[in-house]
Formats: sequence, C-alpha cells, structure tokens
Amino acid sequence: MSNSKFNEYAEGIFNDVSKKIMLYRFNQLKSGEDISKDSEGKFPRLTGQIVIDILKGYNQLMFVDDHRDLQVLGNSKDSDNNEIHCYMFTRNCSNHYLLSLKEKYNGNVNDLNLCSHYAMLLYFERSLTNQFNIDLEAIIKGKSQLLYDHLIFLLNQINPIGEEHPFGLNECWVKYWEQSIEGMFSARTKKNKQFNYESYITKQPSFVKSHSELLNQEVISNDLIDKINNWSDAYEEAYRDTKIDMSCLPETIIQYDWDTRFLWLSTHLMLFIHWGGMIDKLKTTPLAFVYGQLVSNTLCILDDIGVDQYQAIRIIPNFFIRLYDYLVMHFGARLGYTDDDLDHQAFQAWYAITASDLLETNHL
Repeated sequence: MSNSKFNEYAEGIFNDVSKKIMLYRFNQLKSGEDISKDSEGKFPRLTGQIVIDILKGYNQLMFVDDHRDLQVLGNSKDSDNNEIHCYMFTRNCSNHYLLSLKEKYNGNVNDLNLCSHYAMLLYFERSLTNQFNIDLEAIIKGKSQLLYDHLIFLLNQINPIGEEHPFGLNECWVKYWEQSIEGMFSARTKKNKQFNYESYITKQPSFVKSHSELLNQEVISNDLIDKINNWSDAYEEAYRDTKIDMSCLPETIIQYDWDTRFLWLSTHLMLFIHWGGMIDKLKTTPLAFVYGQLVSNTLCILDDIGVDQYQAIRIIPNFFIRLYDYLVMHFGARLGYTDDDLDHQAFQAWYAITASDLLETNHL
C-alpha cells in the first residue's frame, strides 16, 4: 500500500472512531451522566463497548503484515467476539512498539535484553491507552502476559495464529515470566531450586555497557540535568518532614550523582508510595511486570519534566540495569532479605536473557 493510500485509509479509520466517541459522549450527556473533567483536567476513562470499537479501529490500522493476521482481521472486522479484538490488540500494539523502536534506536533491537524490551512496551502501551483515554484493565484479562508473549513472538518472527503450543519456544519462555522478586532470594532456603537461566544465554545484552548502548549515547545538557535535579529536590523536600532521612543518600548510593540519585528516588517512589500496601502481593507477581511498571513510571516522570523516552535512555547512564538493581535489592530489603540471601547467578542471568534465547533451536 502506497503512503498516500495508507494515509487515506488511516484517516478514514480515525474519522470513524472519532464519530463513535462523539456519539458515545453525546448519549452520555443526553442520559444526564456526569462526564465533567477531574481535578487534573481529564475526562473519565472510556469503558465498555466503545473501547472495543476503538480497538477494532486500531487493529485495522496497525495490523501485523502477515497473511494470517490479515485473514483474522477480515474475519473479525464485524465480529461480536470481543476476545479476538482484545487479543489482536495486544499483538498489534507489540508490533507498533517495535516499529517505533526501530525508527529511533541505532542498534539491533533483537540484541536488547528482554526485560528492558518488555518495560518499554508497557510504557508504549500505557502512552497509547492514555491517548485513547480508555481503560483496558477492565476489558483485557491477562493483558500483561499477552503483551509479553507477542513481544517474544514478533522478535523471533513467530506467528502463533494457527500454530501449536509452545510455538518453537523452550522452557525458559514460561520460567522467565513466572520468576518473582521473592524467588530471587532463594539462597536463604536451600529447598528453593532456582531455574538455570544462564544455560539459555547465547549472547550478552546490549544494555550492559555494550557497543549498541554506546551507539545511542548522547551528551546531556546542563538544562536536562537541572530538570532532573529539580524533580529529585522536590521529591526529597516532600520527605523532609517525615521519619525518612534523605540526607544520607550520598553515602547510601554507590557512585552518587544526579543520575543515580534520580533513579534511586524513582524506585523509592514506587516502593513506598505507589506500592506501599501491595508488597505482599507483588512479591510473587512476575518480576518482568513489576520491573516494567517501575521503568514505565520512571519514563512518565521524565516525560512530565520534558525528557523524551529515547532521550532518557541515551542520556542516563545504565538506565535499565540500575533500576533493576535498585528494584530487586530495595524490594528484598522490605521483605527482610539481605544480599547474602540473593541468588546472584540467577539475578544476573535473568537480566541478560534476550528473546532469541527462548527459541528451542538455541537450547538443544
């Protein structure tokens, strides 16, 4: 399809979706429903059938270019089966993310470690649903794992449609997702046998000080450092009158500087504010999802202060691995674990896994 034809096609879909949203809002007003903006100036999230209509339009626009996907798209266009629309959205959103990444990342996207990939996908999906102003959590069950699966399928050029489980993937595919933060501290209990991730690694990940990362390095301006420091100052100021002493951070944080300070505080925000009463639940939640939420929230903070996602990755040294270190160690400390309880081999190997490591052909 030529660019002009695609633009015409896309415009038609967006116009159709816009008309449906306008009609939905009109009917809300007609029925006397309160749709006034909240304190942040935002309308209530769209839910119900209108969300399915939006997903249908998105799927028609951002479909994976494969004959099996096209067939599903054609067969389900007027279908009332909401599950297929939701399933295809997670697939098409993952594909949309990769297309966007390939445009802005200088290295080979297939070399990036899986948890960093998944974290960026969660941020991409969060940004997309914010643009649509829709609530997907109540619509798509198991969305976080579906995104994980389709990310792996697409990176490994696997089309699961019509294929049998496990789609040419090895045992690590399931074990990687099942890994929890609490499970990383299996050294305390000898009965907890850790999965051997190291035996599946075929290459070192790009976000551990590699050539691919260096290709993406950017000299940071004083203006951007000031923006990040201002956020950190404001966060510390908010805790000045509490029992938490932030003055000890220079001695607490290894290689203390504007970057490590910000990433440490961003992790602290998630653990003590956003997840304050959820630690017991999250300790057995998939680590990939918990880590992805931390990275996604950190990128949202940076976006709010005027630092773009890809710019943040380029200017903040060791962005991904430092957040990973802070998350696991701080979370473990809240659970009463120490560094001696951590299975360091599993901790390092899990982070190093890439999508291609999950192929059956790479583990014979």
